[in-house]
Amino acid sequence: MALTLQTRLKANPDVLVTELTDEDGRPEAVLLNLATHQYFSLNASGIPVWHTCQAQGPLADAVSALTARFEVSQEHAEASVLRMAEALTAAALAGPVEDAQA
Repeated sequence: MALTLQTRLKANPDVLVTELTDEDGRPEAVLLNLATHQYFSLNASGIPVWHTCQAQGPLADAVSALTARFEVSQEHAEASVLRMAEALTAAALAGPVEDAQA
């Protein structure tokens, strides 16, 4: 499945998340996939993508969050969000929301 900015992902329920700050006060998150026993970390720009997955919103929402919070172009934010979404799905941390009307 090709991901687009209209794609909605949902967080895998087997993933535990802890959000914290690093030694410089920047937000970060640690994800643990209980099924695979693998840990993952997200930096400040990855967290909005994860929050969008938790809310099952379109990936465009994560782009909006990134451009509002960071000095980044729309094009760069779009490419970054799509790369992150592909990484989340490849690691089984998130998957597509099934269309209820299908």
